[in-house]
Amino acid sequence: MHFSSILTVLDKPKHRQTALNKTLWLQQHGAGSAELVSFYWNAMLDSATTFSADQRRKMRHEMLTSVKAWQEDLLHSKISTRHREDHNLKFRSIWSNDIAQWLSEQTQKRRYDLIVKSIHKNKTLLYTPTDWKILRSVKVPVLLTGGKALKAAKKKGPVLAALDFKTADAKHRHLNARVLQAGADYAELLGTDLHVVFAVEISQVLRDLDLVDAKVSRKKILEKIAPLVDRTVRAYGLPKNRLHFPVGKAGQVINQQAYDLKASTVVVGSCAHKVQQSMGLGNTAERILWKARSDVLVVSP
Repeated sequence: MHFSSILTVLDKPKHRQTALNKTLWLQQHGAGSAELVSFYWNAMLDSATTFSADQRRKMRHEMLTSVKAWQEDLLHSKISTRHREDHNLKFRSIWSNDIAQWLSEQTQKRRYDLIVKSIHKNKTLLYTPTDWKILRSVKVPVLLTGGKALKAAKKKGPVLAALDFKTADAKHRHLNARVLQAGADYAELLGTDLHVVFAVEISQVLRDLDLVDAKVSRKKILEKIAPLVDRTVRAYGLPKNRLHFPVGKAGQVINQQAYDLKASTVVVGSCAHKVQQSMGLGNTAERILWKARSDVLVVSP
């Protein structure tokens, strides 16, 4: 992963433009060109019941003109005119109310190395956030970023790759390799260290009933997966103090490990199941995202 072509989803004008700030910062550290996309849409202008086709066409044109003016002002506020060519930025304005669907179609037509988007955490049992829809429909690595994570990255906070050693089948080995390579490439881009974390999940109910000893169980699990761990990380030359095996639920302990390390980014694989999608439930990547205090780089198989 060389991050030579980035697709960035801009925030709405009233927001802080976290994704744009992250993109510009990545370019300063060697990332390539960036396509900046802003979405605009109005339900009344997609309906023929209120306005004629000509009226709707004119109002959409006025909205587009307003969006383009905002984009130009935004660019002026972030980059001086003489430095624009250094960043290689291109704006696009898209009329759509389904960001995930547009990104899925666009990334199938053209090659991108990375999608950058601000994290938005809104969820009820009946609503799946746009971020989650993107993770389920886009095969390109997605960097979901928050404002505090940029500060951690500037302080050379490490990159934490979350791996899954519960099973050793080809699918999980492949995804682990993808996550680890993405983490290594991203750490190299940022000029920081790479760490690895695997959540050792032991039943809390059994622990509370004193039916299992957490320390003993953890030791047995680590002994069992040791050959797989070694084969997976050997090529990266990671010392033992960069391998972390906390006990607990993945979403909680991986984020806690990231917090303890002051990590700028957690890298995680995503392979949501169809049953989960239909029920509006998240996989491990989504559980990590829900409580993340750092950037989350999500990699697909």
